[in-house]
Amino acid sequence: IIQCPKGYKTWIVIHADDCDCLAENLQSAKKICDIFDKRFGIKYTNPEHMLGTVRKRYVQNGVLFEHITQTGFLQDLWDEYKHLLKKDAKPPDIPFPKGVQLYIGCEDVSDEEIAHVRAQGYMNIIGGLMWGARNTKPAVSFGTNQCTRVMAAPGPKALKCALQVLHYMYSRMKEGIVFRSDGNQYLETYYDASFQPNPHNGKSPFGFTTHLYGGPVAWLSKTLPHVGTHVGQNETAAHCFAAKHSVYLKYAHEEMVGKEHPIVAVYGD
Repeated sequence: IIQCPKGYKTWIVIHADDCDCLAENLQSAKKICDIFDKRFGIKYTNPEHMLGTVRKRYVQNGVLFEHITQTGFLQDLWDEYKHLLKKDAKPPDIPFPKGVQLYIGCEDVSDEEIAHVRAQGYMNIIGGLMWGARNTKPAVSFGTNQCTRVMAAPGPKALKCALQVLHYMYSRMKEGIVFRSDGNQYLETYYDASFQPNPHNGKSPFGFTTHLYGGPVAWLSKTLPHVGTHVGQNETAAHCFAAKHSVYLKYAHEEMVGKEHPIVAVYGD
């Protein structure tokens, strides 16, 4: 956050060599860009596009919406690997099969089968799923996390699960993430954990998502770092991680808007 002598603020997010900028005053933004250009050399691009995502703004019934999608990326990913699915395969209703867990040893596969699955592009598919889950598809975070567990030895079962996640993402690629100006003005976090330990290490999955203005601004799905002895312990640990993340987001949001906000509401079951 940069504030000029006249009090105007400019917010900049830097992703390696890509910069996103929002400014209260165009002249202030121009001066900052000139400094960057002199030091590094920059190129102006369409602000609707960033890291493969497309951001569209529109007003409906007096409400400002921002819709974020990555249809181009998901279309390319689907076109590259759709041949691995049956031609008449129907889009799945859920991103990952119910009751299924992936872990090293979850299926009895030979070295030849592992090599074949890798040759079909398993690693690249998972990389694509991770990029989609990171940017516009929080709903596939759990399934993507499951698929990453067997990167060292993926078998046919793992490939089938990964393709289900991909098919789900593709069939809903136009949905993306939507924020609305009449949504919640203060952060809200929702968390959950399970007591379905991974037979390989005894650890269970958990996750949380934090929302602002009606849409998710942060989300996570991963494995707890400890072995839980009961569901209450896992829920408490998930609550702890969600609360820590929420406090960080609260401070970041307060710095962005320049005023203190109420404590973050964190909800669990």
